[in-house]
Amino acid sequence: PDHNKWNGEFREIKVKVNRPGVEVRSRKGYYAIADTASAAQRDAEKLGDAIKSPLESTELALDVQADGVVVDGARQLKVKITLDANQLRFQQQGDRWIDNISEHWAQFNYEGQQVGTSSQTINLKPSQDAFQELLQQGLSFSETVPLAKDAAEVRLVLRDAGNGAIGSVIIPLYRLFAPKDTQSETKQ
Repeated sequence: PDHNKWNGEFREIKVKVNRPGVEVRSRKGYYAIADTASAAQRDAEKLGDAIKSPLESTELALDVQADGVVVDGARQLKVKITLDANQLRFQQQGDRWIDNISEHWAQFNYEGQQVGTSSQTINLKPSQDAFQELLQQGLSFSETVPLAKDAAEVRLVLRDAGNGAIGSVIIPLYRLFAPKDTQSETKQ
């Protein structure tokens, strides 16, 4: 922008087209951080962009298997996440290999408004033998994610602390929580 106001705030971008039936997929906006921003600020901006983007990030390849379940009337996702550990940048510290993965879940309603979020850091500290096994077999973990009542889409974003690589997956919930077939049976 030509106004040169780099205050760190999120600035919305709107893209309009003059053609019916076209769906625009673009960034929702950007954080106004000057090029002189610190590495931590740039990393935060990159992560924020990945969470808000309608496009998946592919620097960190991951596979997500998700099943929708209803427990006591509340929707949940049961997920298994798998990634190739060779993509991660571990650092050897003594007899251990160290890396961290930040995991971010963002939930959006049908209007595109964020209605839920959660995050955690996964600390990896395998021994030498476990590290070699991890490189051969990959990293897999499972968890259950509670869903907001009006969530229509969930985005999972993983970021490797060692190299800053980001991977994301967008999970449309209508595919996992399809309405039951209410057609009545026909009598013969």
